Amino acid sequence: MVSLHQILLITTIFLYYCYVGRGKPNTKEQYIHCSPNKYEYPDLYGQSMTWVIADLQQQTSKSEYNYYNRSPWNNGYVCYGHGTCNGALSAADCADCLCEAYKRILTKCENSYGAQLQLQDCRMRYEQYPFIE
Repeated sequence: MVSLHQILLITTIFLYYCYVGRGKPNTKEQYIHCSPNKYEYPDLYGQSMTWVIADLQQQTSKSEYNYYNRSPWNNGYVCYGHGTCNGALSAADCADCLCEAYKRILTKCENSYGAQLQLQDCRMRYEQYPFIE
């Protein structure tokens, strides 16, 4: 028969590995898609896009790991975005994962009107049109 002490010990070990022992987010790239349509730098759309993906990186972990946004300007160059994280991540790890996504999108999809990047533990997308995933 299993004692209460053994059950508590097993539960404690399980919780430790599930919550404390998580470690860093997995930023292994699953896929990336960059729109073939490009804008010329400098451009008002580029400013909108940069604002959108920076806001995704900062706010997704504070919004139940599923956050939609759009650029705040009504200048004809509106950008729409979506960020999401694995729900098992801590808020800090979600923000770290999206920080990595932010850097990769800026590097790999330079001047693209839209991009989607899926890392193992998070995802970031922006487009010049509204969308729902």
